[in-house]
This record gives sequence, C-alpha cells and structure tokens, in this order.
Amino acid sequence: MPIFKGQNNNYLLTNFKVMYSTLSHADSLEPVKLDRRLKRDMLLSKLKLRSDKFYFICRNPYRRLESFFREKFRNKVDYFERNGYWQDGQKLFFPYLHIDESFTPEDIKQKLLDTSFSKLITILPEVYLKDRHLRPQWLRLRVSFTKWGIPFRFKVPLVQILKIESMEELDFLNQIFNVDVNKRLNASADLRSPIEWSKNDIQIVQELYKNDFNAFGYDPKNFKKT
Repeated sequence: MPIFKGQNNNYLLTNFKVMYSTLSHADSLEPVKLDRRLKRDMLLSKLKLRSDKFYFICRNPYRRLESFFREKFRNKVDYFERNGYWQDGQKLFFPYLHIDESFTPEDIKQKLLDTSFSKLITILPEVYLKDRHLRPQWLRLRVSFTKWGIPFRFKVPLVQILKIESMEELDFLNQIFNVDVNKRLNASADLRSPIEWSKNDIQIVQELYKNDFNAFGYDPKNFKKT
C-alpha cells in the first residue's frame, strides 16, 4: 500500500493509478512502509491512544481502469524500446493475448495497440487481483498483524476519504499535505483517446469493484466521465 507521511503525524494512503506519481514526487511527503510499527500505531490511533491522522484518497473505478488502459496499452507500448523490458502490468496480459517469447518487441507493441478496451475488461477477472494497479482500492483499508501470538485485524482509522475527482477535496488535501494537485505527473492523463463502455464491460466492472463503489460512494451506474 502506498503511504505518505506529512507534517504533524498526518498520513495519506492511496493506490496505484490514484495520483501515486504526483504524491511520490511531492517534496512535502515522505514515503513510508506499512511495517509492524506503523500497523501498531494505526491500531493505537483507532483506540484513541495515539493522535496520528490517516487520510485516504480514492478514484472512480471506471476512471482508474481507463487510465490503466491508456498507459499500458496506448501510451507506453514502446516501453521495451526505452527500458529493455516490459512493465509487469503489460506482461500480465501476455498469455491472454497469445504473446510468447518468440515475439519481437515490435510484434508485442502492435499486439498491445490492437487490444481493445473491451478485450482488457474481459480478461480483467483473471488478473485484477494480481496487479497493484488493478486491485480494488478498499483492500488497502484492511490491516492485520500478530503480536504476542494474538492476531489483530482492523480497518484503518480514517479521518477522511478524499475523492480525486473533487477539486474541493483536492484543495483540502493541499491544505493538509501541501501537495500541488495541479501538477499531475502521469503521462496517461494527457492521452484522451475516447473509450467506449459496452454493457458487458460495465457489468464486469460493477461486479469486480462493487466494494469500491459502495465504500467510496461512487455510483456504479454512472460510467460516463462527468
């Protein structure tokens, strides 16, 4: 789980494809690991024995998947040429696209470009739990660890959930963490090729991410960008 620490023991939790690039480059934030000590502090804060404050930023599941598709299947199809390897989020789909070791980078690039958004969605049930960019966001709010042989399981004690789509809530994020929300570093945000949602696409996403829709107050019927 990506976690960033700001001033005054304020913590910001997020997911990949939810402003991660922007937050990871913010000078005012320090990346921290969800280690045993932080889990303990979360529990103590939940019990009102510490004053740490935890915030969570989320994104509409539809928009998050569109961003993933634009990045992995459109904007970064030349990733191998630049870096000498493919991203994990791309390789994850290779078996389902019938891509094997005999393919040249150019062949793979073309395969990715030929993959439609609906094709990605039909593969999604097989892979969405295997990649950190695709896992449901609500899973990051469950914490567990063992102390003195006793298992502890609890939800992160959140002060507030912030939606990436709300400028008012992003302004609040800026006030608390001093993050320039206008400086978005993910290149896929600039690639605005239209994406069409089929009825089958919507049904699949509603089922896989139903807990995200419910937990964060997104309307599963509203798949269109507003």
